[in-house]
Amino acid sequence: MERRSLLRNVYLFSDFSDAELGEIEEIAQPQAHAGSVELFREGQDADSLLIIKYGSVQIAQSGDNNTVMLATLGSGAHFGEMSLLDAEPRSATARTLEDSEIVVIAYDKLSAVLDAQPAIAAKFYRALALYLGGRLRATSSDLNFARSRKSGR
Repeated sequence: MERRSLLRNVYLFSDFSDAELGEIEEIAQPQAHAGSVELFREGQDADSLLIIKYGSVQIAQSGDNNTVMLATLGSGAHFGEMSLLDAEPRSATARTLEDSEIVVIAYDKLSAVLDAQPAIAAKFYRALALYLGGRLRATSSDLNFARSRKSGR
């Protein structure tokens, strides 16, 4: 039931009924990690969506001769969802910053639930589209700000 409560508070699953959350809860696997553990590396094949039950995770991406810190995520945040849609390798590296419990949802198991349950799939993909749309808007705003600063406006 504790995992179900966590899932209910994750945007991707917030519209799910108790029964639908139960389907996801069955495939969600908790993993404990110490601080400074690499969860996945940029360029690796992706196989799961991750949710932080407690702790924090830093997301970083390689740049021109440096590493760019993209985000620090805390309890209740999810990450690793993009490759579920496009089957591309990981676009960034994720590392725990402290002792953390991460709930892992394997893509193959999630896909099986979504394929078998069209109502769940519709809710999930709608929430994912809205989430990724919001991230795209934020990225566009950040890019616009960076370009305006570079040009001295």
